[in-house]
Amino acid sequence: MKSERMQGLGARIKSARMALGMSQDYVASSLGGTRQAVSAWERGIASPSAIQLAELSELFCVCAHELLFGDSFAKSGIRALMVRKIEAKRIRKPSAVSADQRPWSTSFLAGFLTVGERGPAAALGRTDGAGGDLAG
Repeated sequence: MKSERMQGLGARIKSARMALGMSQDYVASSLGGTRQAVSAWERGIASPSAIQLAELSELFCVCAHELLFGDSFAKSGIRALMVRKIEAKRIRKPSAVSADQRPWSTSFLAGFLTVGERGPAAALGRTDGAGGDLAG
């Protein structure tokens, strides 16, 4: 991880910890680590592992994306980027099979990227819930 990113991550960890009135000792004991490790993260000398990052986000009640990049996942524009990449692949590489014959078509995958829309079971025409449709 680049040092600027590590320092940004460390500053966000420290800010979240202090906003909740937690000590470095408390964070360390909650994660099963040491105060020195938490201090190193906050100073940008070291970075937490993926599991520790997940535990930090749970402890601070923020998403890991916010700790890593400073903004929430919804605000980051990742969804729009993913849809553009999916569409670009579809344009570059046409398939001999029609979209309605492909269960993993672009429109099917786009359903996973849109909050509040019906899930894959609806896209497959399933009514038994076997397609993972959580929207009901």
